Amino acid sequence: MKNENPADISVNDILNLIQSANQKLEHQAYIPSLNKEAALKPLNANHIKNVTKSALDGKFSQNKFALITYEILKNIVDPSISMAHINTLDKAVLMLEIRNKNTKKDLEIPTESLTSNKTSAIKVDLDKHLKKIKKEKFVFDDIELDVDSYKLVLNFPSVEEEYQFENYLYNTRLKDVDESNMELIKSIVASMFINTIAQYIKGIHIDDKFIDLRSKKVGDRINIVENLLKTTKIIEEIDKNFGKQLNKVLLVSHQVEDEEYVGKIELSPIIFLS
Repeated sequence: MKNENPADISVNDILNLIQSANQKLEHQAYIPSLNKEAALKPLNANHIKNVTKSALDGKFSQNKFALITYEILKNIVDPSISMAHINTLDKAVLMLEIRNKNTKKDLEIPTESLTSNKTSAIKVDLDKHLKKIKKEKFVFDDIELDVDSYKLVLNFPSVEEEYQFENYLYNTRLKDVDESNMELIKSIVASMFINTIAQYIKGIHIDDKFIDLRSKKVGDRINIVENLLKTTKIIEEIDKNFGKQLNKVLLVSHQVEDEEYVGKIELSPIIFLS
């Protein structure tokens, strides 16, 4: 068959041809909170370029990575699925799925013995790991936590919420920051800590009133969380319920000479670049 190469083909026509070709490379990925699979497009060169740039973004590369992965997910996940309807555990699974389909090699993770100071490494077969995740049972119901005279409602942040909080943090604290100013860096780390907690707090019961924080602006939510008491108790509850479930997605283990070694997959730019 003769190859046609019309000189007058428009850029839009070329882009449409590329999009049509990319659709043939789509695959299905499991989303735990929705308990269904959704179509994922492959990464393109621009996605990889942006991830690489985020890896070079200094002490706060994780913030930039969160912003970039939000845009990537919006671009490659079935457009009928809103980022407000999937959460950060779903995002972790999708990140592993994207890594698996776009890199095509095992992911090497450093591990540490549970009984000694020895270290090792494991090559994670992501195909098998993702099949194991699909069999796990996750709970996505709200959790209520009594804190003195009020009650907090906690749950995973949605991917949309995470983006809104990280974008607020970037614009108010991280943009053009002087990384040589250590006192400033310490205060920013504290802000990042509160930012993360605030994403999990969905509402507050005080007396006979329920305040739905999801309807409030990000800055207002952070201000409210800064004034809560017993933040240690809140962190423990978040870790016990949500951190534990996230570990089902990210923790890996193996045996070396009858010792069990455990490691954790880090959701950072390196996951796509290694």
